Amino acid sequence: MAPFIANRQIYLNFDKCYKYGVVNNCVQRTEDFNLNCPAHEEADTKIVYHICKINFEANITIRCSDTDVAIIMLANMENTHKDVNISMEFGVGNHQRFINITKLYKNLGPQLSAALPGFHALTGCDFNPAFFRKGKNRTFQLLQKTQKYIDAFKKISNISEIDINKEFSTIEEYVCRIYGFTKMNEINKARVASFVKTYKILDNDDVFQLPKKSIDGSAMPPCQSELRQHFLRTCYIAHLWAHAFCKNPSPFFPENYGWEEKEEKYIFKWFEGTQLPSQVSEITLDSTEDNTEENDENQLDTSETLPSSDEEDSGQSNNDSTDSEDE
Repeated sequence: MAPFIANRQIYLNFDKCYKYGVVNNCVQRTEDFNLNCPAHEEADTKIVYHICKINFEANITIRCSDTDVAIIMLANMENTHKDVNISMEFGVGNHQRFINITKLYKNLGPQLSAALPGFHALTGCDFNPAFFRKGKNRTFQLLQKTQKYIDAFKKISNISEIDINKEFSTIEEYVCRIYGFTKMNEINKARVASFVKTYKILDNDDVFQLPKKSIDGSAMPPCQSELRQHFLRTCYIAHLWAHAFCKNPSPFFPENYGWEEKEEKYIFKWFEGTQLPSQVSEITLDSTEDNTEENDENQLDTSETLPSSDEEDSGQSNNDSTDSEDE
């Protein structure tokens, strides 16, 4: 190993960070207490933490094909040394490419970069499911052109400083826009309108019938109860990523943010309350009630609802989770 290491220093981090160097033709291992970060459970944030600790001019290449790492790095660029240039190497062979993270950060700007952890966690990452067939392209364009949403996603990266209910209302509105509802701001109403738009009741007799044999629930927006748990997970993840430069990135517990512990493992807490209504009257309307909502078809912009082929995430849905593969 000594000829391989030569005059270089190699750092390996698992439970502790060890530095390997050659002294008198022998490999010497020492513990680097400054780079120890046991509170970082994933390699994603450990990589960024180490880069933020470099306090001299350097050119850094991160060899990793994980979008999460790029997002975390962009969110923590303001905590790196001013003379550090960072790039990422993605893929292998003919698919290999380099992304200049430093240049990308300058193009996006600090505000949009700070909003990326919340955006990426909400629209689908290693720890949170995605919205079925909504992808990243159009959802990012919606974020990019609306300062209100940028501010909201920035704020949820600091859990201790926000009003959860206030920010949830803004994110709920954003999700309604993702599903093509330009006027509705409540996800439950958008869900009903989406159902009515797709599954119109046939009026040819008194029997309740639908024009399609089955209902694809994954194509509809989530209910508010489910979205709230999704939002809580987003807050937890965004806060963790945005504070990757800290030795202890998050003092919060997953049990309070959309997960529950079962058999010594964390699983998604999908919603609170009962799954189905206890009585039929809870989901029916009195025929004498006035319809105060605007026409559902006018509320739904179908041109925005149907994603283009390059934005479809056919392998992800509201009800499918993705396993973490970082370490």
